[in-house]
Amino acid sequence: MTPSSSDRELRARMRAKNLSLDSLTPSEGLPVMFDFYKQIRAEGCINPVDRDMLLFQWGTYDWGQGLNFQLDVTRQFIMQGDDPNDPDDDVMSQLQLTFYYQPTPVLAELSKGTHWCKPGGVPDKYIPCVSLEEFISFVYSSPAYLAVASVRPKKAEVKHGLV
Repeated sequence: MTPSSSDRELRARMRAKNLSLDSLTPSEGLPVMFDFYKQIRAEGCINPVDRDMLLFQWGTYDWGQGLNFQLDVTRQFIMQGDDPNDPDDDVMSQLQLTFYYQPTPVLAELSKGTHWCKPGGVPDKYIPCVSLEEFISFVYSSPAYLAVASVRPKKAEVKHGLV
């Protein structure tokens, strides 16, 4: 799987489990995303352990389409650019599985947040190394996930794009 084909692959995995974005809940969708990450490494990443990571993010945002509470798991890919001696030449893209909810008082009380999964890589000040198991445990025990785990969102979306 290449990063550019990751959205098609994730959608195919959902169809194989008879899941549809039209009715998908986080408790159904996130296990598919996590299994996809466990089972399939991204081709073309500089170092798959270090350059194929997961990000969990949540919060209430307005990105130009009105206020929404969002729960999201993003798979971030970093591929080497044309110049192997220039680290700024790297190409970064993301596969996102995002659930959108009408804000409620309960969801509004949840602070915005992010949590990275960078297993086996080199820790830095921005992204510490966290095993996949620790990451999944964090997600499933987070107040944001627990608030919407089995709640059907107003919209669920899978998309891949450059960062």
